[in-house]
Amino acid sequence: MTGIIFSRTRITLKLKYYLLFLVPIISFIMLITNEYHHLFFISFSTNNANVIYGKYFLFHSIYSYSCMIIGMGYLLYYSIINSGFFSKQSLYVACGSAIPLITNIMIVAKLIEVPLYTTAITFSLAAVFYTIAIFRFDFLKIAPIALQTVVDRISDGFIVLNEQYQIVDFNITIANTFKNIVTIRRNESLSQVLKITSLAKDYDKLIELIESAKESQTTINIEKHFKENDFDKYFKIEITPIISNKNYLGTILLLKDITENIKHIEAIEEKHAIMMEQERLASLGQLIGGIAHNLKTPIMVRLKG
Repeated sequence: MTGIIFSRTRITLKLKYYLLFLVPIISFIMLITNEYHHLFFISFSTNNANVIYGKYFLFHSIYSYSCMIIGMGYLLYYSIINSGFFSKQSLYVACGSAIPLITNIMIVAKLIEVPLYTTAITFSLAAVFYTIAIFRFDFLKIAPIALQTVVDRISDGFIVLNEQYQIVDFNITIANTFKNIVTIRRNESLSQVLKITSLAKDYDKLIELIESAKESQTTINIEKHFKENDFDKYFKIEITPIISNKNYLGTILLLKDITENIKHIEAIEEKHAIMMEQERLASLGQLIGGIAHNLKTPIMVRLKG
């Protein structure tokens, strides 16, 4: 449930969410009535090596581990989307989720011999990691998700580069725009992304512009025509250095698709050229008509004679 809420920010409780609690309720009932049926534990001991599990315990374990893994997947996936794969938030979430899960699997599988309450101890460690993620790195707050939703829905694509020209972030717009040409990935260098395209020849020029923007601490605007197989678009590229306390942190490349604007301008220019040509031909026709008319006047006829 925490994973679902984190991924969707807000949810409306529906029957399908209540059904998630059905198996835990049944498991609790089976546990407290175990002495009558022994389906949960055939033989119980505080030491996991001496425990003999009942038939229901297998179903309970599969369901529980599935919920844990899916929930952890939600947390990690959306934490990575919001903050990047190597963010401290993601690392704390991963560690906090993995410690009790792995420990419990090892205990149930009897790969280690420890008291059963070891799992509870590992959950306390998980609580520490989650506490740090929540209060130190704003885990479970709406702002990161809302911000990511906004940047993913804007019409302009962007790429964030670090000092080594590696991609540290990008939005869905730019990934979808160039998906038929190249796959954009985090932590991949810009040169690797461009090398398999015809844009590789422009890499050095782009680096020069990035360095120029960095030195001047201003935004540099250029227009670029991207043509690759069936892909034919024009973009206005804004190269903006990221400066914090006079320290250079990286660069944002904002790409605005101006293909339609260029086509409209070309269409207007084409129509204007046609109109100018028509006016020129009309003027030429009037001139020729005037000359022909003058040649037919009596004065011109006498002069000829």
